[in-house]
Amino acid sequence: MSEENNAIFDIEVFENCFGGDKEFAKEMISAFFDDFNVRLEELEMSVSTKDNQSMEAASHSIKGLLINIGAQDLSLLAKDIELSAAEGDLSNLEEKFIKFKNGINGLLEILKEYLDK
Repeated sequence: MSEENNAIFDIEVFENCFGGDKEFAKEMISAFFDDFNVRLEELEMSVSTKDNQSMEAASHSIKGLLINIGAQDLSLLAKDIELSAAEGDLSNLEEKFIKFKNGINGLLEILKEYLDK
């Protein structure tokens, strides 16, 4: 795994949280996917419609999901979107969301590869 991928998500650190149990780590990742895809769709819709309340709720949920799997940097980006929505400051929303989505796409690729091992 490259250093760039480790900046997004360090699978070894994640596995160590479960005593190196790779099967349980895979179960946790599968559970993450179950909820994450729905929340991401909600966030995308709220960003496109500029619905601050829905955007705040969806980004808050995503932030928690990312924290649970150890994707700290991405959780901070979700928090930034959440705070912007809460404050009604959407001036840099598109830029923030693009940065977030790029990171998420990298994370999802890493997690899918891990599940396919």
